[in-house]
Amino acid sequence: MNIFILLAKIFWTILEAFVLKFVPVKRKSVRGEVVLVTGAAHGVGRCLALEFGRLGATVVLWDINRDGNETTAEQIREEGGTARAYQCDCSKREEIQRVAQQVKEEVGDVTILFNNAGVMTTGSVLDLIDDQIERTFQVNVLAHFWMQSKRCTDMYNDIVREMDRIVEALPETKAFVLNFVPVKRKSVRGEVVLVTGAAHGVGRCLALEFGRLGATVVLWDINRDGNETTAEQIREEGGTARAYQCDCSKREEIQRVAQQVKEEVGDVTILFNNAGVMTTGSVLDLTDDQIERTFQVNVLAHFWVRVNIE
Repeated sequence: MNIFILLAKIFWTILEAFVLKFVPVKRKSVRGEVVLVTGAAHGVGRCLALEFGRLGATVVLWDINRDGNETTAEQIREEGGTARAYQCDCSKREEIQRVAQQVKEEVGDVTILFNNAGVMTTGSVLDLIDDQIERTFQVNVLAHFWMQSKRCTDMYNDIVREMDRIVEALPETKAFVLNFVPVKRKSVRGEVVLVTGAAHGVGRCLALEFGRLGATVVLWDINRDGNETTAEQIREEGGTARAYQCDCSKREEIQRVAQQVKEEVGDVTILFNNAGVMTTGSVLDLTDDQIERTFQVNVLAHFWVRVNIE
C-alpha cells in the first residue's frame, strides 16, 4: 500500500511542477505590509531587508548588532524605502517581548515575519560548551516561538500548515525503504542501556524489552515511583536494572546523575533518549514557561545526556 501512495505523491509532484512551469503562481505584493526581519545587520538578513524595502514594504529590523542594523536601515532609506531599526538580543525572551511591544506602539502590527536570526557554529554541536549549546537553541529554535507568539504576531497559522506538508511525506518513504532493506538486529546482551522517561508508556516498554534481551538497564525519570516500578518489573523477569530520579529539564541534574551512573554502574554504551513533554493542541498556544520546558526536555536534554554520558 505504501508503494502506491509514494508513487501517487511522486506523480502529483511532477504534475504540479509541470503545470507551474507554464502557469506560474502570481507573486504576492508586499507594498504597504509591515515586514519584520530578524538578524538584519548583515548577510542574508540585510539582503532580505533591502529587497523588502525595494518592494514597498515598511521594514522593521532586529539585530543584536546596533551599528550593522542601523547601516541596513540607512541603505533602505537611501533607496527610497521605509525602515525602523531596533536592537534586540533574540536569545532573551523578555527582550523579544519588550521590543515587540515597542514595535506595535511605534510602527503597528507586523504582517509578515521573517525569522532569519541565527547562531552559526562550526563543527559538531556536541563539541560546543554547554553555554554555547544553550545559546544556539535559544536563538535558532526558541526565539522563533517567542517571535510567533500572539504577543508579537498573529500570522503563524500559515507557517504551521506548511510544516504539515513537510512532515507527512516521511513515514511512507521510510516504510518503503525498510520493506526492501531490513535492518540487521544487534545483540545488546552485556550492554549498559540508558533509557530516559522510563517510568511509563513507551519508555517502560523499551526498558522491559532491553532487560529481556540481557542488557543492564539504567532508568531515568522525574517520576521516582513509576521508575522504581519499571525496575522491579525488569528484575522480576530476571533482568538487571538501576533506577535514578532525574529531571531532564535541568542541565545540572543531568550532569549529577550521569556522574552517579558512571561511578555505580559504569559507562553507558547505548542511549535511548525517550523522555519528553507531551502537549495537546498547538505548541504556540502554550505559555512561555511551558514552551521553554518542552524544549528543555524534548530537545536540549538530548544534548546534555549525550555529552555527559560519554
